Amino acid sequence: MLTTAGEKPLAGAALARGDVEALRLLGDGLRTYHEAFLAPAWDRIGAAVSADVSWRSRALVTGGTRALLDTFRPMAVWRPPVLEVDYPVERDLHLEGRGLLLVPSYFCWRRPIT
Repeated sequence: MLTTAGEKPLAGAALARGDVEALRLLGDGLRTYHEAFLAPAWDRIGAAVSADVSWRSRALVTGGTRALLDTFRPMAVWRPPVLEVDYPVERDLHLEGRGLLLVPSYFCWRRPIT
């Protein structure tokens, strides 16, 4: 591990600098984690995400944007022109004409992230 003279880890600083050894160590760790914990369930994860996307896509096609947003209840509630979302901190996010990109995540199922 990369350390200072006081033996405190410098991994974050080394990664921010693009240090090749720190990036290699991170990559090795992520690869090991993936092989041990994600790979055995990868087909199940993919199937769950695909099923979720299919369900929400059907809602969008058959009922429009409101029907799609209703699939996120009770975590998110559409009260035009505001989408109220259960989020860990109080905040307002104004799109100001930008679109809203919904990205499925197998691991963030209780609350969305922005």
